[in-house]
Amino acid sequence: MSTLFFRGFIIVIASFVCFSATIPAPVQAEVSEQVLELVNTFRQRSGLSAQEYCIKAKQFHLGEKGKTKDLKRALYYYDQAIKLDPDLLEAYDFRGDARLDNGDYDGAIEDFNRVLRLKPDYAGAYSGIGHAMLCKDDFDNAILYYNKAVELMPDNKTLGMYNSRGVAKFLNGDLQEAISDFEKAMTLNPWWKQPYFNCGRSRFRLGDFSGAIDDFSKVIYLDQNDTEAYYNRGNARLNINDFAGAIEDYNSAIKLAARVYYFYSSRGLARLCSEDYAGAEEDYTKAIELEPKESYIGLYNGRGLTRYNQEDYSGSIIDFSMAIERNPFWGQPLYNRGKAFAHLGEFGKAISDFNKSVDLYPMNADGFYQCGLMYQKLGQNDNAIEYLKTFLERVPKGTPEDDVKKAKQIIEELDR
Repeated sequence: MSTLFFRGFIIVIASFVCFSATIPAPVQAEVSEQVLELVNTFRQRSGLSAQEYCIKAKQFHLGEKGKTKDLKRALYYYDQAIKLDPDLLEAYDFRGDARLDNGDYDGAIEDFNRVLRLKPDYAGAYSGIGHAMLCKDDFDNAILYYNKAVELMPDNKTLGMYNSRGVAKFLNGDLQEAISDFEKAMTLNPWWKQPYFNCGRSRFRLGDFSGAIDDFSKVIYLDQNDTEAYYNRGNARLNINDFAGAIEDYNSAIKLAARVYYFYSSRGLARLCSEDYAGAEEDYTKAIELEPKESYIGLYNGRGLTRYNQEDYSGSIIDFSMAIERNPFWGQPLYNRGKAFAHLGEFGKAISDFNKSVDLYPMNADGFYQCGLMYQKLGQNDNAIEYLKTFLERVPKGTPEDDVKKAKQIIEELDR
């Protein structure tokens, strides 16, 4: 290579090195690894230190000084810092965070363990490993590492740890302990909404719907645009039969986010329970329009119930059939379709559906009751008696007393 060509090449590269600091981050992100290595070589010759690489990495990692976040570039510069200084704790610590953000949980754990070898009492590394374990669904170990972080951190710094440990306990099924952690986080910062939200979810899971309503209400007080808080409070209200309150919450969620299918399906259920069948049908139809195509099952069953209650039995059969087609092992739409067939006088089809429903759910005593009624209508008295007796043997709490009396009366009449 001639001296003239080589010097020209150096000038081009040097120009690129200077210019790269000013080009937009999205353009920089497209630069190949080979060019980055070449640029890095020239920067090393100009004396860029490990600490300076770490500072540059954090700019891309955290989006400082007007730069957009670029994890790929950040990880590259953290790597360069560590190559120059294999004991640079800060680089391992922040690279661990970047790997967490990038979904490389094993890599993050490796970095945080390196931090602990350099500084065994560093609480941030224990919390980082806890986060990675939580993301890997290893809840037991996540809790252990969060415990160590809480032990080492000053009280005024444990806010996030209590919330994170509470999430790990929630996912591990230890709901009461989770609530205890969320309450500690609330005490440390009453203005942070996340522990209230998580506490509400825990109370809901425990069946404490009133307590959940209180927690979600606090979230809404702190952030009136939190759609999930409205939605979850609506669910809690639905469970205590406050249908009007639930509908009001779903309305608020829909006003803020008009294309979330489960907001409509939940409002549809609340309207169905409050006997607003036309409104419920409208909501289920909207939910079907918005919902991912692979999970239509429950919505078709719900819309079928709205049509059934409006005496549109043929329309309800179409919806129940759609639900059955998507999941032939779910007994509820089979039972519901059987009732619709019965209203249309198609007793044979009704009996077939009721029998399939009780095959799937033998404890669904009402399926035996309905079969008994159908066999009576068809004049098959022995079958009617058999099914009605089975119904009476398995009748659960909450069964209407009129159904029990009717079954006994029919058996008595047919046994004569």
